[in-house]
Amino acid sequence: GTGPDELNLRQLVAQLGVEDRVRFAGWSSDTIDWHRAFDVELLASVYEGGPITTVEAMACGTPCIGNPVGFVADAIEHEVNGYLIDIESPSDLTPWIRKMAELTRDERRQMGAAARRRVLERFDRHIGLANVLDALDAPAAARRVRQAAQAQESSKQESPSRG
Repeated sequence: GTGPDELNLRQLVAQLGVEDRVRFAGWSSDTIDWHRAFDVELLASVYEGGPITTVEAMACGTPCIGNPVGFVADAIEHEVNGYLIDIESPSDLTPWIRKMAELTRDERRQMGAAARRRVLERFDRHIGLANVLDALDAPAAARRVRQAAQAQESSKQESPSRG
């Protein structure tokens, strides 16, 4: 997005000489494509009501690194679908970002697939992820989430029960 720190952040990016690696995209109502484009999503919040952005990223198959605020501890399974870490300062993120960067593309994809499964298993019914995606004006993504949930339910019903 944009905000009061944008000018300072642009100056910092220039000072660090990383303009070719940082993009200031501005505000966007279509966050789904962004979540899919990321190799990892960071949540460094100290206080958070949700956070819906972590669930959105995970639903898109993006592994996350997050602080256990809100329901993040229920979303991120440490070293399965992301990294759940206690963040007291920004430097606490560094080793975990490095660790994620050292994973192969296939390892990150596996972690992302586990993240998506976790959301479908845990959050679709609890917070209505499809409704959240509808509210974000992402009807195609909402449709896919609903279809995946329906397929999951169908496969459960078709599986022979043990008992």
